[in-house]
Amino acid sequence: MLRAGISHSTGGPRRCGKSQLAIEHCYRIAKASPETWVFWVHASNAAHIEQGYQDIADQVKLAGRNDPQADVFELVHNWLRNEKNGKWLLVLVEVVVACLR
Repeated sequence: MLRAGISHSTGGPRRCGKSQLAIEHCYRIAKASPETWVFWVHASNAAHIEQGYQDIADQVKLAGRNDPQADVFELVHNWLRNEKNGKWLLVLVEVVVACLR
């Protein structure tokens, strides 16, 4: 079970079941802790990461998310940092390290 402030990663060759493992973990979290937010972001390129963060902003209905000048990464980051918003799990799949730099 994941604990607050802990990050985990799963590595391995393509098509060895990493995403399926993550999906199963998400379902277990949702069942055991229905109040926990579960977010899924494809991180294969910068555009997918930005879309994933926009989806999070939409899901939690962040103020300012539709402003073209808004920094969606900062909005989501601030929301995730605020303990008043409850527990959450953020899964990044298809991570390409170059996209995260």
